[in-house]
Amino acid sequence: MNYLKALLAPNRLNPILFIGIGLKILSLLGIVVVMLFTDLGADSSDYETETYSSVFYFVLRILSMVLIAPILEELLFDGAFLRSKYFKILSYIALPIAIYVIRLHVPAVLLYLLFCGVSYYDHKTASKKDSLLHIRIVVNALLFSVLHLDFNNLGELWMFSLLSRFAGHLIALWLVLNYKLIYAMGYHFLWNGTIAFILFFNVSFEKDPDVPSDVINNESFCVEYSETAFISKHEVNIRGDKWSCTSCTFETLMEFHGWSDARLFQQKQEGYVYDIEVNFMENFNREDVPKLLEKLSKALVEKEVLVRIAP
Repeated sequence: MNYLKALLAPNRLNPILFIGIGLKILSLLGIVVVMLFTDLGADSSDYETETYSSVFYFVLRILSMVLIAPILEELLFDGAFLRSKYFKILSYIALPIAIYVIRLHVPAVLLYLLFCGVSYYDHKTASKKDSLLHIRIVVNALLFSVLHLDFNNLGELWMFSLLSRFAGHLIALWLVLNYKLIYAMGYHFLWNGTIAFILFFNVSFEKDPDVPSDVINNESFCVEYSETAFISKHEVNIRGDKWSCTSCTFETLMEFHGWSDARLFQQKQEGYVYDIEVNFMENFNREDVPKLLEKLSKALVEKEVLVRIAP
């Protein structure tokens, strides 16, 4: 009842909460609509972008997402809004370090500098009772959401993902400013835990036997590659004229053989991993490897698995 009264009572920060809830709902509806009415994810060229060598490491990743990430992220981003000067100092010092370590790109740096500038001005005009508090909240939430975005590998749903994180952090900051940091952490625990629950019970840990392999076949070699199992240990096996690699990229397999032109190419689906098997048809000897790799790269470009990024 007290929480309901707090929501209904006049509070200049309540619009932040209502906007956050509205945008969160809008982003989730957008994701559902896009996935229902488009062929997103139906393309057979889409492969797992992250795999784990064992169930233990996958569970460890889930626990870190549910337990560790909310604590660190709320301390990192919300500390600047706490009364304790030690948390404020920690936040302002740790944020640029996090930007450098996690994802160094121009938008994150600019937003951090803007946040510092607005916060400094707000501190100098403290007599006006946080006149720029709403701007600080919005910039902080933008920084939080942008720092989670990989501009080198944007997915089809990146806009909704950005919007969802922005909205979620607005809600977390409202909880910090109206209650305590622990409430924001609790909300973060709940949200990440829900995602982890859905992920855990919708993941197929074994390779789907009904998913066909893609094949590249010519007079020199036969290449088979298919979706990697979610739990799959990275291994490279070389036995004469047969090469195989589980949970790896084509660049990894070819670089393993000292492919000098590796830096000229990258996979079209950057970051995707495959189970790959290459069988050479010709009388195989080690001296032929450079020529065979050149032929293989051309075949992969024609198949649109690799793209040339340099002349």
